[in-house]
Amino acid sequence: MVPPRSAAPRAPGGLELAVHAVVAAAGAHGVTGGEVAAATVPAVSHSTAVTTLRRLESRGLLGRRRVGRMIRYTTDADSAAVTATATAHRLHRLLAAAPDRARTLAAFITGLAPGDGPGLRAAVRVSPEQGPGATPRNR
Repeated sequence: MVPPRSAAPRAPGGLELAVHAVVAAAGAHGVTGGEVAAATVPAVSHSTAVTTLRRLESRGLLGRRRVGRMIRYTTDADSAAVTATATAHRLHRLLAAAPDRARTLAAFITGLAPGDGPGLRAAVRVSPEQGPGATPRNR
């Protein structure tokens, strides 16, 4: 049975944050897709919960382990890491759809607040393999 829709749609990344909060609250014991579906507010279907769990796992924000026939998810990441990776994922999708990536990136950089420059320079020095929270190379 699919849970009823909430009156207002979630903010971008809101479902991922809600699912991550459920996993984080479970601690080292972890949580299953069914438990996430039941505990997420407002409730989501089991397939939506599992899809979101897999998405968070693919971004390195969740771990999973098989316990019998179940898969239990755990996390060490904080909500800031979830927000950062969700935002980065949306930016990647937008850039992939842009007809001129270089122009789009230039427009984005031009619109940054003055205080964002040091953070951007540090992020550019971090290789993509290092992921969120990595320290810049060549310091």
